[in-house]
Amino acid sequence: MNCCSSEHTQAKDHFFSQRAKRYAKQFRKKGLDNPQQLLVEGITKALDGNGSLPPKTFLEIGCGAAGLLLTFLQKGGTSAIGVDASEGMLHVAKQIAKEAGKENNITFHHGDFATLERSIPQTDVTILDKVLCCDENPKTLIEKSTAKAKEVYAVSFPKNSLLIRFIVKSGILMTKLFRMKFTPFYHEPNDLQTWIAGQHFSHVYSNSTMMWQVLVYKRNKQ
Repeated sequence: MNCCSSEHTQAKDHFFSQRAKRYAKQFRKKGLDNPQQLLVEGITKALDGNGSLPPKTFLEIGCGAAGLLLTFLQKGGTSAIGVDASEGMLHVAKQIAKEAGKENNITFHHGDFATLERSIPQTDVTILDKVLCCDENPKTLIEKSTAKAKEVYAVSFPKNSLLIRFIVKSGILMTKLFRMKFTPFYHEPNDLQTWIAGQHFSHVYSNSTMMWQVLVYKRNKQ
């Protein structure tokens, strides 16, 4: 399904499609990166608490090469949905899923989640790994994506520190100076957390790398 309509979505498609083979090579060689490993740890703890993964369904918005989704399927997840604006990323994701023997357990959608969201079903877990900083309207993305999470909502974004703020904003400035079509965004971490909590989720796990903050939330019981 191709619903890439906005200029920014098209720019994301081009930017990440150019890098898709490198992402796939890195995953095949090294596996998940550090923030993704923390997401696996946090989500597993949120779902069960004793280190094992119960049979659950997963949605990842901005799934890239789908390493996270495949990891959860290999750990016992029943099915997964990957959404990505990059056609190139989804091409390598499908290859990797087939290599892992999980091509029948994962469904991919090409396009902007905000456009596709009505056609995406709810899952037990929804993941946004390094995605909010690629979106120009994170509040809307959070509102729409949390609605898909029955139990657990997990995110990673640049840490709340002066150094990381400087690094990210310097990178944004460089993309503008060189007139690159794709430009990331810096969003205040406190705002992101407030918007997530406002969708009836409670924070249950926190960890970080030098660059990335990893947070996992559980839906509040009615």
